[in-house]
Amino acid sequence: MFEKGGDWERKNKLKIYEALYLILIRDFKEASILFVDAIPTFNSTDIMSYEKLIYYAILTGLPFMTRKDIKKKLLDSSEVTIHLTDSNLK
Repeated sequence: MFEKGGDWERKNKLKIYEALYLILIRDFKEASILFVDAIPTFNSTDIMSYEKLIYYAILTGLPFMTRKDIKKKLLDSSEVTIHLTDSNLK
């Protein structure tokens, strides 16, 4: 039923829970992939804040992502830059 479709909020929650579990078992590469995938449609602030999501995505992705991917998927991502300028963190 989940694979047939569903709402983005439930899919994002599942990605976040899986990524947090992967951090616990020290599979940081897979966790970073799930965190980055959840960024564009993140709406699960009951699990963690958007700032924490970005923090975990960068922290887990640094050892495994290329500089080009970090810049493209995280630093220059419109979702991240809009949020960072809105919250004056940049």
